Amino acid sequence: MPAVAGKPLAELVGNPRVEQVISRVDTGNGRLIVDLAHTAIPLPPHDPHYGKHGDYRNCIHYWRCSAKRKACLEGKALVLGERTFKNRIRYDNIQRLTYNPFYIEMMDRMDRFLLRIDLD
Repeated sequence: MPAVAGKPLAELVGNPRVEQVISRVDTGNGRLIVDLAHTAIPLPPHDPHYGKHGDYRNCIHYWRCSAKRKACLEGKALVLGERTFKNRIRYDNIQRLTYNPFYIEMMDRMDRFLLRIDLD
């Protein structure tokens, strides 16, 4: 059985301190978000450099002069996510996601969790 932090998952079910988050796919603006890079998690969509409308696009997984890299850098990649081998096979052109589209929800959940902690 899989474990989280050394505990079997069965022990976590029903624990009031554990809240399950169902992952989703965001298809806003005609772009498909397939997963999150670990570096994207703490970054909000409104970040001026890495955010949704930021000035940086992570396309370094393509050859420097390739048509895929050029399209990715121009914002024409319709898929955002992690640059895994599986994703690069599955999708024609993928841009590594540099922000967390669920950032506000994540922060709200963290705030609710912190409010439930007994500070005594």
